[in-house]
Amino acid sequence: MIFSRDFAINVSSKTLGLLAAAFVAWQYKSYWALVVGSVFAQFVTLIIGYVLEPYRPRLTLSHWHGIFSFSAWLSLSQTVIAMNTYFDQLIAGANFNHTTVGSYSFANNLAALPTREAIAPVSSILFPAFTQLSKDPERTSRAYLRSIAVICGIAFPAAAGFAFIAPQLVPLVVGAKWAVAAQFISAIALLYGVGSLSTAVQAIVMATGNTRDLFYRELILLLVNIPLFILGVIFGGIWGLIGAKAISTLVATFVDLQLAARTIRISMGDQLKCIARYLTTTLIMWGGLNEASHLVQLIDPARGIVYLAICVALGAAIYITTTVAFWVFMKRPVGLETEIMTFAERLGRRY
Repeated sequence: MIFSRDFAINVSSKTLGLLAAAFVAWQYKSYWALVVGSVFAQFVTLIIGYVLEPYRPRLTLSHWHGIFSFSAWLSLSQTVIAMNTYFDQLIAGANFNHTTVGSYSFANNLAALPTREAIAPVSSILFPAFTQLSKDPERTSRAYLRSIAVICGIAFPAAAGFAFIAPQLVPLVVGAKWAVAAQFISAIALLYGVGSLSTAVQAIVMATGNTRDLFYRELILLLVNIPLFILGVIFGGIWGLIGAKAISTLVATFVDLQLAARTIRISMGDQLKCIARYLTTTLIMWGGLNEASHLVQLIDPARGIVYLAICVALGAAIYITTTVAFWVFMKRPVGLETEIMTFAERLGRRY
């Protein structure tokens, strides 16, 4: 929970990893620069972590039972998570040419970026926060509902906004050769927005010690994904694979909501209420942008930087306005708006 140290570790490792990769790329003109940068970043994380929080490990088995009962299922679930995460790319690699696979892989990596980075500050504190509240079921339920409201309020517009501008942004930034990837990004980014709900669910399940349920969740999804992705490729090619990924995301979301309902005894209806409000305002934002984009194109026919800047500003204005209006109309339920208001009040009292 000491975020200054977390900031120092993340910024230092990413910066030094980038510099190491850039040096190898410049000096040797080799793709091994990517490997060197990644490994060096992990090494920096290790060293700085021990500098900021000195710790000298020693071998002991005094707490093996407690650690094993928690981490054994967690380790198994992480293994299955890796299989679930990359199975679609393995299927793509086995069935499509290098260009299509490269575009699909690039789209997956880039599409996840806005959602992942937008909710990173929230997701990093969920597990320790839920752990502190785990012995108070009522407070845990309230905290969980607040967390999914905040995640949806941030992730949904971030994913939808990025999906909307991707067809213009990607070719502008990385070149026209990635135009096909931009089409994939528009679809996949929306899926990562919906899938962001799993962040809160996994944190609440881990905080309550039900790591076995995480393994079963991943195993169920793997059993769904294997035939689903194979059939998607057979009947729809690369877009069939993306369609299968969409179905998989919806199944995973349903499983997550059921898992949370069983873990902390909270109803599906309460969870859906938190989701529905931000889903509605995000759809309104998308519709408004879609209608206004034709007018914005008159200002910048080439759909360059000016077009993108106006779309981003307009999308933010539509989303904020409609979200606040819904919040007031619904008599100010707990959510992202409440957190912002509370933070603003604390900031006002401080200054």
